[in-house]
Amino acid sequence: LLDRYMSSSHFQFQARYNAWANARICEAIEGLTEDQFRANTGVVFRSIQGTLNHILLADKLWMGRFEGTMDSDEYLQIQKFWQTPGAGYSNTASSSCIYETYITDKMELIRQVLAQSARILEHIRSLPADFDSTLLSYKTTHGDTTSIKKSIAYFHFLNHATHHR
Repeated sequence: LLDRYMSSSHFQFQARYNAWANARICEAIEGLTEDQFRANTGVVFRSIQGTLNHILLADKLWMGRFEGTMDSDEYLQIQKFWQTPGAGYSNTASSSCIYETYITDKMELIRQVLAQSARILEHIRSLPADFDSTLLSYKTTHGDTTSIKKSIAYFHFLNHATHHR
């Protein structure tokens, strides 16, 4: 069933959509007050700030796996956001969420989200024709080593932000 969605042209379409959608979201966020940006909206990452940081961090995490930079200081710092059980999730009574601590400046967060979207698009455009026949091996955020077909990893990766937006 998923085979028709596992082509490089489909992933390029998804990456273009991701960049477009992130640009629209960031444009809307620019018009928010700081209080609106940081307010507890009852979503899983508490606020728009927490959700946007989570999307950015997950994108960086997966790009580290795809690019083989899982030993970099940045990757190891990002990974820590998933290593505290329950720390990333909030409820309507929560006063904070760990994801809100990553980038606290609204305009810097917007800048990084847009830059990451461009980085993702460039990466997807550079995929070799046979990328879907190879495995991606990486360590999960809990330290377990796993391998999955690269096409499945890209499919998951490119759908993640859509789920949260």
